[in-house]
Amino acid sequence: MLIQMDNSVITKHWEEIKRTLRVNLLPFADADDNALNNILQSMLIGDMQVWAIIDEDKILGLGVTQFLNESASQTLNLLIYSLYGYSFISQDVWADAIEKLKVYAKSKGCSNIIAYSKVGRVIEIAESIGANTELHLINWRL
Repeated sequence: MLIQMDNSVITKHWEEIKRTLRVNLLPFADADDNALNNILQSMLIGDMQVWAIIDEDKILGLGVTQFLNESASQTLNLLIYSLYGYSFISQDVWADAIEKLKVYAKSKGCSNIIAYSKVGRVIEIAESIGANTELHLINWRL
């Protein structure tokens, strides 16, 4: 099950959310205190969302999403900004979470859900539930 956290829960659990972001942030995003404070502000104003992945009343993982508007074509997308698993998450739980995320993204006018990962199991699960994983991130850190 996928549950979106509201601002009171985000604020209450910010230290834990921040810890998961520090170890699992996008490779092209900074993880210093200033950047993480900006992320918190984005969460509290609704530009980013925090999700709990739950199975049998146990939190298995946390996810953070962000709306991205591709400015040239005006295409709104939902980026899976960060995913963090506390323990093993079955393919069925992942599939259910993605289906709920698809409904959410579509309701907000998004055309795509986008994610970056170098974790083989995440890529395999994404492929098995219909994601196109052919693209590769090319990044020059400056």
